[in-house]
Amino acid sequence: MQITSRISEHRPQFEIVGWEEAGLKKPSYIRYANLHHIHISHVAKSIGNLNENEYNRMIEIFNEFVRISKGR
Repeated sequence: MQITSRISEHRPQFEIVGWEEAGLKKPSYIRYANLHHIHISHVAKSIGNLNENEYNRMIEIFNEFVRISKGR
C-alpha cells in the first residue's frame, strides 16, 4: 500500500495517528486502494512501523474496503 504525507480528498486513505511513534518524519496516510506488488529485494530500508493497535485498525478498514468493493 502506498504511504504518503499528502492528504487526498479523492482517494480512500487511513491516517496514521501515531506517525511520530511509527518513525515517520511527517503526518502520513496509507492509501489502501493503491496496492502495489514489489519484491522484498526492492525495499532499500524500513522507515517505520505501525504499533499493533494502529496496524489492526488499518487491516479492519482495508478488509471493509475490499468487502464493499466486491459488492459493486
